[in-house]
Amino acid sequence: MLFHRRAILRLAAACAALAAPPRIASVVYLRVSPDGRTWFVTGSTFNAEHDEQVAATWAIDPRTRTVRWTANGPAGTWASPVQVSPDGRLVAVGYGNGEAAVLEAATGHLVALDSSSSTIASGDLAIAADDMTLVTLSLDGLLRIWSAHGSERLRLQAPPETTVDFTPEGKDLVLVGSRGEIVNGAGEVLRSFTGFAGIHFSYCASCFSATPGLGRLTYLDPNSKAPRVIEIEGRTGRRLAAVTVQRMETQGVIPDGGIAAAYVEGDRLEAELIDPQDGAIRRLAPGTTETGCTAGTPSFTPDGSLMVISDGCVHVNVWDLRSGRVLRTIMLPEHGSSSALITPDGRYVLVPIAGGTFARADVRSGALEAVSGSQSANTALAVSPNGSYYAIGREDGTVEEYDARTLRLIRHHELDSAIKTLVFSPDSRELAVEDASDVVRVWDSCEICENPAQLARQATAESVRVLTASERATFGVH
Repeated sequence: MLFHRRAILRLAAACAALAAPPRIASVVYLRVSPDGRTWFVTGSTFNAEHDEQVAATWAIDPRTRTVRWTANGPAGTWASPVQVSPDGRLVAVGYGNGEAAVLEAATGHLVALDSSSSTIASGDLAIAADDMTLVTLSLDGLLRIWSAHGSERLRLQAPPETTVDFTPEGKDLVLVGSRGEIVNGAGEVLRSFTGFAGIHFSYCASCFSATPGLGRLTYLDPNSKAPRVIEIEGRTGRRLAAVTVQRMETQGVIPDGGIAAAYVEGDRLEAELIDPQDGAIRRLAPGTTETGCTAGTPSFTPDGSLMVISDGCVHVNVWDLRSGRVLRTIMLPEHGSSSALITPDGRYVLVPIAGGTFARADVRSGALEAVSGSQSANTALAVSPNGSYYAIGREDGTVEEYDARTLRLIRHHELDSAIKTLVFSPDSRELAVEDASDVVRVWDSCEICENPAQLARQATAESVRVLTASERATFGVH
């Protein structure tokens, strides 16, 4: 390897330039594809703006001696071992921080990024012949087995303008849009029902709300001049109620079927609860806001005791629905999204803010923690029912999953379309992802991946066997 005016990789009589310095920080490893048409090189580049090393993988065409693509990995580390799948379709890369990525060999697009409990450098890795399994060996001495496709369990094309959720028991999916479908884990349609033509569940987030499992749906009547909320049974389309109010910027359905409505009036965020059966209105104590802001979609705890609404500026209000008073007004460091979520235990509020970051606020103390991500705008946010995971989707197609206890990133995926919907299964073991092209994917949320004790138990159970006769004799075991 030579570093003169350019970083150069030499193999036999061929040379290929990776990039001009000071971008190249290191060149570590080389693999040649099974057909000999691509060289895969790992190492790192140097980000002068942030003064840090960034892991990198290059795919080189040995015939033209040019770089076909460059795939950047985690910051602050390097890419080291690289292996190509036997059929040449996938490339596995290990990083110095213990993570491992699977890339498309043709494009460099990320298929899956796996973060183990180890933070020690990945020593080696391999993709099985069926392209389904990735085996990694880190320098802590442990072998780990992953899905090479990010634990994707299902992929299907949903009807247009669809919203998605799991059924209450978590075995099947409910797809509701221009038509309705109940789909099982194999992607088979178990039952179809009449959809809701003319109702666009994705174009106006504050115009649509649902309880978990799409048990009840509420939406603004597109044919009514006055604000009119229609409530239906999500899995059949049967109309349950319709109520008209004088003023509304947003609405949401409470787990017990009640309807919450809100709007901004000067420096007050007005909120009220509506009984869908008789239209009776109960006004809550006003929250804090400012002129020019707009009330966002309400979020509720599963028992319906707490409600949170963001004003899309810097205020997030939390109400106790039993007493009707404001428990806490959270001040964000910068403008946030109008979509705030409260965790199932009512302890935290999550709010996407500018630059791909999301903030977590403690309801009791008001303390804030900011978690940075990509620079793309946030488009979807979900909290697992057991409170263990947070998932965030972005306009650039990235989906990131975080451990709620440590706020550590444990999964990163990249899709080609913006993320529209994220929802966890009732048991928190699966995550359904819907993109802007209405493709729905179901992924394993990898509950075991960040549980070292559980991993150890599984490894022990799968590695223990009865000693052979020769082993008993060698070790003196009778």
